Amino acid sequence: MSTEVLLSAGAGSTNDSGPERRRRPSRRAMVHFTTLLGSVRAWVAKDGRIAKVYITSEDGIVHLRLAAKSGPYDFELRRALSEFVLKLTDGGFDVLGSLIPDGTPSELAAYFDPDQALVLSWQ
Repeated sequence: MSTEVLLSAGAGSTNDSGPERRRRPSRRAMVHFTTLLGSVRAWVAKDGRIAKVYITSEDGIVHLRLAAKSGPYDFELRRALSEFVLKLTDGGFDVLGSLIPDGTPSELAAYFDPDQALVLSWQ
């Protein structure tokens, strides 16, 4: 199983001019985030039903949006995701999770801004 991490140009770029300048995350915040990514990667690799994870942050809360490999809605996967998110929350992470269909960027825009998402993809 290969893991590909894609970060859109908009998600990690820094704009040093004007009011849109982004503040650099602290070392502690980066360690916290990479710990979260490691937990997500391990859970997804163990489960095997997930094709992609779209990760965004809104108001300090990390949103995990999972696209399953199978077409129909997988209620068991949704239940497993809920349990996983609860464990992450108990571990000190501010996380929400949802199961979404995968699609084109214009279709995904109904759920989040795809240009601002970190994408974890499993082939």
